[in-house]
Amino acid sequence: RIMTSPSFGGDRILGAILFQDTLNREVEGKPTAKYLWEEKKIVPFLKIDKGLATEENGVQVMKPIPDLEEVCGAAFSNG
Repeated sequence: RIMTSPSFGGDRILGAILFQDTLNREVEGKPTAKYLWEEKKIVPFLKIDKGLATEENGVQVMKPIPDLEEVCGAAFSNG
């Protein structure tokens, strides 16, 4: 994995955007977010959006996130 490379660290990278699937995995025995922060000093960000809704009246907005609290709770639990 690129995350375990000595070149991948907080001295070069400020943050990493994680998909929910990646957040739920482990790197070297630690939850991904915890590994990034504790070992690499990289701020993990969780991508939670569901994409864009269909354009209506000339406006396109983000799709609703009905399970936002659950997703945020799981992210918090994973570090």
